[in-house]
Amino acid sequence: MSLYKKLAAYFIAVMVIFCVAVITYQYRRDRLNHIATLNLTQQTQTQFIYNYLHSHGDSMVYMNALTDMLEKQHTRITVIDLSGNVVYDNHISDTDSIEDHIDRPEIVSARKHGTGYDIRSSASLATPGTNYYYFAQKFDKYYIRSSIVYDSHLAASLQGDYEYIYYMIALFAASLGAVFYIVRKISKTITQLRDFAQRTQTDDELDTNTNFPDDEFGEIGTLITQNYKQLRKTKKALAREKEKLLAHLQTSHEGLAIFNKKGEQILSNSLFMQHANTITSDTVTSANDILNEPEFEPVANYLHLSQSADCKFHIDKNGRIFSVQCVRFSDGGFEISIIENTQQYQEQEVKRQLTQNISHELKTPVAGIRGYLETIIETPDISPQTRDKFIKRAYDQTERLSNLIQDISLLNKIDNRHPMFTREKVNVRDIVEGIATDLSILLEKQHMKMHIDISAGLDITADATLIYSIFRNLTDNAIAYAGESTEIYVKCYHTDTTSAYFSFRDTGTGIPAQHLDRIFERFYRVDEGRSRANGGTGLGLAIVKNAILMHKGNITARNNPQGGLEFLFSLGL
Repeated sequence: MSLYKKLAAYFIAVMVIFCVAVITYQYRRDRLNHIATLNLTQQTQTQFIYNYLHSHGDSMVYMNALTDMLEKQHTRITVIDLSGNVVYDNHISDTDSIEDHIDRPEIVSARKHGTGYDIRSSASLATPGTNYYYFAQKFDKYYIRSSIVYDSHLAASLQGDYEYIYYMIALFAASLGAVFYIVRKISKTITQLRDFAQRTQTDDELDTNTNFPDDEFGEIGTLITQNYKQLRKTKKALAREKEKLLAHLQTSHEGLAIFNKKGEQILSNSLFMQHANTITSDTVTSANDILNEPEFEPVANYLHLSQSADCKFHIDKNGRIFSVQCVRFSDGGFEISIIENTQQYQEQEVKRQLTQNISHELKTPVAGIRGYLETIIETPDISPQTRDKFIKRAYDQTERLSNLIQDISLLNKIDNRHPMFTREKVNVRDIVEGIATDLSILLEKQHMKMHIDISAGLDITADATLIYSIFRNLTDNAIAYAGESTEIYVKCYHTDTTSAYFSFRDTGTGIPAQHLDRIFERFYRVDEGRSRANGGTGLGLAIVKNAILMHKGNITARNNPQGGLEFLFSLGL
């Protein structure tokens, strides 16, 4: 549908709704006025009847004489006491046979408002198909109701005035012509703008001297044509720059932006804006604003001083490392590139910290072994008991050193997805029960109990060695740190089509909340002295996490509200 037809349809619809609403309101108002006039006539009649009755001591004996005056054949008069009993009816002599009228609509309305009316058939008279117009008024002792036949003449007299409808139809027709004229004028200007916009899509030189009307629409059209002229001029300038950089930008993994010598953006890729908003404290909506940000002050200084060498520097923002470089072109324009080096820096930092940690962890047992052996060698007359004691301690340090080397080796193999790890059906309950058996003596010594709530039929496709390491390290950790007389609960609380979900908790004292996010880091210890005293390598939970990740799962730790530390983790089926 064209715009002309749409606008015409909208205007016509609004006008139709308006006219229908006005006609309906006026028609209803006229009808209510006619009914009010009829009610007033009926009220005058009922008031006259009441005055007549009152003057005769409220005796119904004199009512027949009155109803003869009111044209018995046309008007039915009924007197009803306040309880709803009919005490007089000029059309029915045996009033005792008439049912209670207290629930008649006109009586109900009169009881509430003083007067009431209704249009319906009579339940007392045998006049099928005949409707009556009932009017009732409440007085101090009774209701007086008058009714007349609701025939076509009476119905027509109560209808609204149709003259107003004819007037509104004529007014609607006249307005319709004005609407078509206004809509045609508006749509003509919009059609000009549409045709101009469609021609711009061909990218050809266009005649921008289109004559638009002297109004707001014409002003919009003029502005559009002026903007089009400026756009083509700018586009030609940008095309020369785009040819040099388009291929580079399409394949670049850097955030790149090109500026002219005035510092205005010519071209930038999405990665540039993404990196820029990560680096800056404010939201950067345009590359033109980048030089006003304090983080890019070195670039602004470089351009201001007209230095010949390139500008290079690094930015550390919330743990993310970016390399920024600015290169000036011969025409005075320049390019800014942003490269994120976070991963490289993190890998270097991890390697550095890991080397330091390994060196530190290896140095402690080696120093202990050396110290004990030097004491034995340099003290020839040492007692046999002391010598055996030092040899035993040296042996314990070699065992700790061996465990540390084994854990480091296992972590490296997990990180490198070593081919020694195979996938097969593994029964989790069997593995956990095997661990409970292996550690039964140690558990008994610590007065600890281990409860296993895992289905005997739970099989997962995994490496049995790593699954054993997961539950063994968690159990060793609980035995070492949960405390004596505590209990361990191992439960598979849910399974779905892809994973099994486990809870491993103890009833010990837990750990301070600030350590929960770091306990899976390599060589991290909550209590340095206590951990070393228990012979831990500081790699157990790191092995647990990496083994779980290798099996497409995740793990978190939390302090249980009932006490103790709880690990929640999943393993892929």
